[in-house]
Amino acid sequence: MNYDAGNTDRLYSDEENLFSEENAKYAPAVARLLGRDAGQLVNADTMMVVLDILDKELDIDGDLRLLGDMLTGSAQAAEVVLELLGSFRQGIVDSSTTLTKFNTTHGETDT
Repeated sequence: MNYDAGNTDRLYSDEENLFSEENAKYAPAVARLLGRDAGQLVNADTMMVVLDILDKELDIDGDLRLLGDMLTGSAQAAEVVLELLGSFRQGIVDSSTTLTKFNTTHGETDT
């Protein structure tokens, strides 16, 4: 994964819970970290649009267009891509939970 460049230290310090939550798998942990970072860059409306897209793309009975674009190998690779997309999606959800807790603590509202 390319996103791990410069973020490896974060995986082993700030975000070490990712390894336990992602069953000690490196690539899903990195994907989830990317999702957390991406989730902090968007407002609530954009986040909902992104989550809606990811939900549709993770629906095994759906079109799976994003999977098709990312797929570069066998059916086993498809499972890996879906796992990474799911981890990325969870990271976005994680960031919204963190943002909500922060805003509640500091008397702010989501924007």
